[in-house]
Amino acid sequence: MRVVSAIVAILLWALGCIGEQNPVYGEQPGTAAPTVSVSPLKLTNDNPSGSFPIATETVNAAPPFLSVSIIQVENPDNVAVELFVYLVRSEGSLAPQEKILVGQFSLFPPDHPARFTLRASNAFQKLQESRPASKSVQVRLLLELKAIRGKKPLPRIALTVIPPEWHRD
Repeated sequence: MRVVSAIVAILLWALGCIGEQNPVYGEQPGTAAPTVSVSPLKLTNDNPSGSFPIATETVNAAPPFLSVSIIQVENPDNVAVELFVYLVRSEGSLAPQEKILVGQFSLFPPDHPARFTLRASNAFQKLQESRPASKSVQVRLLLELKAIRGKKPLPRIALTVIPPEWHRD
């Protein structure tokens, strides 16, 4: 387990270094929208959804692009899966949350890590239109893992997703 933690830490460090130097992988320092510091998220067949908090400054800035990086994939059966990415508001109530679709993507090959960039501008526009004017609400980025083959349950699978990056271009 310590080896896996060390490998994840090295990968996160390497991705951070690449992102600071190469605009293909990330923006130059100081140009990306602020993010909330959080741990990587692990999505599995038993726990197929999870979320990251989005900083209020990021919600207010409404950056047009979102990058989602999957740094580790355990998919021994090579089952085709897709991830749905949503903006959701957390208003402290037990009412069902409205999910605003940012986008969706699938891994190909299904057992390889990858990075995906989605256009978030439409989702932020819908969020602004449906947002209560006077209430302060926390917005989260929700990721849901689903099998492409239909309503069958997910086989044994695990994806590790690092916190998202928000971009202006």
